[in-house]
Amino acid sequence: MSFLGTADLRIQETTGEVRAYLRRGTGLLEGILVPLILGGFLLAGWLQTNWMFLAVAAIGGVSFLVNWIQGGETVLCITEAELSIDGNQRNLLSTKLRVTLAEVSKIGWTPGGEGDDGGVYVQTHWWRHWGLPDVGQQDGQAVLDAIRRQFPYLQVEPAVLFTLDDFLPGDGKMITLGLSENDKER
Repeated sequence: MSFLGTADLRIQETTGEVRAYLRRGTGLLEGILVPLILGGFLLAGWLQTNWMFLAVAAIGGVSFLVNWIQGGETVLCITEAELSIDGNQRNLLSTKLRVTLAEVSKIGWTPGGEGDDGGVYVQTHWWRHWGLPDVGQQDGQAVLDAIRRQFPYLQVEPAVLFTLDDFLPGDGKMITLGLSENDKER
């Protein structure tokens, strides 16, 4: 059993359709450590009658239970008419999404962080839906390439990690404002 679990991705391309099947296996973190940590919060809250610990244990337990019930499979299907996602999308209330391709703003991959799970996402208007959550960069790029080949008119962003140069204006070079004495003499 690995620490973070396993992810098995299979991509099926036919004329006018792309299907990506993702099956995630439970790892040591999700299968053993998370229940132990939640159990620790529950025990501490019970013994010390601390409502905060009990609330953390209850909310975490519900999230863990819903994720377990939804299973580890996700299917992303794109046809000429619609995009559908069936399975575990890391969403507590829904396991299905169906939208027309006209509603899709862009499709891309993100590494996650700051509250995001990471993986292949589908953006519709202002909402970002996880098409294939927890997919790595290489698998994400393979899915995006398949979508780009079948549907060249969709806005598909490449699966690249961000660097510091992406956030600097210009060509990634430092910009000086010319406010120091040395800059005035030049």
